[in-house]
Amino acid sequence: MITNRTTITYLVPTRSALRKAIELYQKWNGQVDFWSDFADYLATGVVISTQESFLMAKVIQLGSVAGTDGSGDGANAGYGTGANGAGYSRNGDGGHAWFVRVAVGRLDQLAALMPFYLPRIAFCRRNDGRVRVVDTERFMRRVVKGGD
Repeated sequence: MITNRTTITYLVPTRSALRKAIELYQKWNGQVDFWSDFADYLATGVVISTQESFLMAKVIQLGSVAGTDGSGDGANAGYGTGANGAGYSRNGDGGHAWFVRVAVGRLDQLAALMPFYLPRIAFCRRNDGRVRVVDTERFMRRVVKGGD
């Protein structure tokens, strides 16, 4: 169909995953500006945004114990340790993982959109300061089952 209309009317939903992610930042990360983190993850990580889902993640190196990997650069400050004593580190020896800064929506759909597979996923729950490191396969089985 051809029309003479010169404007397009977009349907704008009242809620979106991006808006929800911004709200979560304000609630749990009051000291961190969403847009600063967004720009950083856009430049150095992965940002996935659809109407239903939103995710920001980076590849990290897992260390043996947070803050004791000898990096001396403060990369581990405030991150604590996760499962199996593995903490967030740039120079550690524990392999690589996706560090998910924020995720909103269906995690199985977000995982399908990730650019490549890594064997572990790291995350904090509600900015509690503890990094959890879990096996990707185990995590996805729980997500598909709907478990916590």
